[in-house]
Amino acid sequence: MKKSHQLIKMKKKRIHRNRIIVLFLVLFFIGSLTFIQVKLNNASFSDSQKVLHEKNEKLKKVKSNNKRLKISVKELKDKDYIQKWIRSKYFYSKNGDTIYNFGSN
Repeated sequence: MKKSHQLIKMKKKRIHRNRIIVLFLVLFFIGSLTFIQVKLNNASFSDSQKVLHEKNEKLKKVKSNNKRLKISVKELKDKDYIQKWIRSKYFYSKNGDTIYNFGSN
């Protein structure tokens, strides 16, 4: 009787020990998955931040270009500016302008 009681006690201890081992393994597995997921999220967040920074830089350039183009459109609507630009670009003159030729070196 004593031996069977000891065997039952040992069996219960073994079962209890196995349950604790399985519990720790499950917790370790869940912890590992959580750690991996956090690392992947950090990497994804870092990549997103880089893309956001690049897009913001591109947006600044586009806004600057847009501002420059709006100024050009405003200037092109001014007749005096157009006349000055055509005269300088294509060497045109107004009536009554005196033209001087300078020799080239």
